[in-house]
Amino acid sequence: MSCQTNFVPKQNEIFTISKVYSIYDGDTFKFVKNNQLHTVRVFGIDTPEMKQENKTLILARLFAQKARSKTVTFLSQSPLALQYYKKDKYNRLVCRVTNDFKQDLAMTLVSKGLARVSYVSNNKYDKNFYINDKSTLYYVETLLHAQENAQFLGRGFWNPKVDLRKIYDRYVITLK
Repeated sequence: MSCQTNFVPKQNEIFTISKVYSIYDGDTFKFVKNNQLHTVRVFGIDTPEMKQENKTLILARLFAQKARSKTVTFLSQSPLALQYYKKDKYNRLVCRVTNDFKQDLAMTLVSKGLARVSYVSNNKYDKNFYINDKSTLYYVETLLHAQENAQFLGRGFWNPKVDLRKIYDRYVITLK
């Protein structure tokens, strides 16, 4: 008789998964652990949504597909290491994700101009994910630097020919 327990990681715990169950879009995927299906939201970024309510946002859908495709390729390089931060309002595990080559998924997407840095803040009164430790703050600053570089180089949706308002209604994040 086997004893199974619910999988509940501790904050900042790093755990590995060998296989992804499904990939919804560039920043959300599912995996199975202990016979339970878990949804992961990649920490610190936002990719365009696959399911657009507004059918006129064809450009957003295009970049959503590109981000998802890059994520599919990235997540196929298992095993994957996930660093758990917390659950979000949708009960998803918010995690930093690295592959077997020590590459970071958020960094990959941001540097290609397929994701923006989002949902993080160093203001504890902000509704976004509050950053309260130096290593996480450094990581977010590194993501922001990669985003600035992608903007400067015009990569992905930062290309000057792309009207970013057709993808996001707001897109800038700064740390104070």
